[in-house]
Amino acid sequence: MAQPNGSKKKKIIIISILLVVVLASILFAVFGKKDKGILVNAEQVSKRDITQIVTASGKIYPEIEVKISPDVSGEVIELAVVEGQVVKKGQFLARIKPDFYKFQMEQSAAGLTSAQSQSNSAQAQFEKAEKELKRVQEMANKNLISASELETAKTNFQVAQQTLNASQADIKRSKATVDQAQESLNKTSIFSPIDGIISSLLIEKGERVVGTSQFAGTEIMRIADFSKMEVRVDVNENDVVNVSIGDTARITVDAMKTKVFVGLVTEIAHTPVTKGLGSQEEVTNFPVKIKIVNPDKEFRSGLSATADIETDMVNDVLSVPIQSVTIRREVKKAENEGENKEDNQEKPEAKPAKALKEPAKIVFIAENGVAKTVEVTTGISDDRFIEIKSGLKGTEQVITGSYRAISRELNDQSKIQVEDPNKKKSATEVKE
Repeated sequence: MAQPNGSKKKKIIIISILLVVVLASILFAVFGKKDKGILVNAEQVSKRDITQIVTASGKIYPEIEVKISPDVSGEVIELAVVEGQVVKKGQFLARIKPDFYKFQMEQSAAGLTSAQSQSNSAQAQFEKAEKELKRVQEMANKNLISASELETAKTNFQVAQQTLNASQADIKRSKATVDQAQESLNKTSIFSPIDGIISSLLIEKGERVVGTSQFAGTEIMRIADFSKMEVRVDVNENDVVNVSIGDTARITVDAMKTKVFVGLVTEIAHTPVTKGLGSQEEVTNFPVKIKIVNPDKEFRSGLSATADIETDMVNDVLSVPIQSVTIRREVKKAENEGENKEDNQEKPEAKPAKALKEPAKIVFIAENGVAKTVEVTTGISDDRFIEIKSGLKGTEQVITGSYRAISRELNDQSKIQVEDPNKKKSATEVKE
């Protein structure tokens, strides 16, 4: 009979123990959990070399690329080169049908011959009039002829002289016409103005072309010097002020990603190129030319490339990760904040109740389990670190993350817990 009562007591004891355990767990969860602070990452302030970089994309082109257009119009009857061919300065490239220009040359030569013949006749008339004038003057001196006869002789001499001058001018004009016709005939043969490679050939034998003497002219080919290459990039208006002539650039070509080429900025445009004008996507860029110091023989005109232009550099300066620097805007009380409304109404020139300060650049440093705000002055930056000109001594441990903590959660004297980077690394390795 004692067994049922004993079993009942055991159940009551077990239930009581379980209730105590549950209650203790609840109490520990509510009151026993300690506020360890905001979890952050931190690292030591250190000295580094920092290079400020402006990155821009563009295309590779030859520094010198000459567009060849004929000076005269006509049919291309001979084409002596093909695209990709290496040519030397003065080498024959193409010929335009010369028949029309030969006819002009022959016609001009005939005109010159006629002008010379007329000039010879005028010269003879001039010499005859000159002799006649001398004879008449001698007779007039002896009073053997009348004054009217002397005047007639002078007039004939002057007419002969003017006729001779006109004929000589005709000869000069005819010679100029002959020279022009000869020049046009010579220009039916086209020669290379530089050493280079035929980078593009835009016509075929038998096509008709227009000369530059009449219109813009037909472009028949291009010759480029591929031993001198450059990258033409578009730099954003916010970055171009930092770029200077002579800045060094590191260039990567999309088709040759394993190679890095060195370049020098040689030209910065003063006129911008605007895309999407008047729209929300409007972008203003400035063309910049970068000479490639060590071009590759495999370069082709139009290859895509990216240039990292080194615009400034500092050595052995205090620096912190870029994400450690944030901006906080504080408010300050105005001098008239404690005055009553009536006083404020009487003084319309009174300052507003609160005035905004200029936003300050700050970093948070970890010290004895709390975050402390330090206002800093910054300098140049690269893609990871930023120069600290003032505010830090170099012995501090600056908070580097998380972004949410730095930009929103942390304040001066906020309680923090610095995460152990070794522990985090070990966890990552185990996961892998």
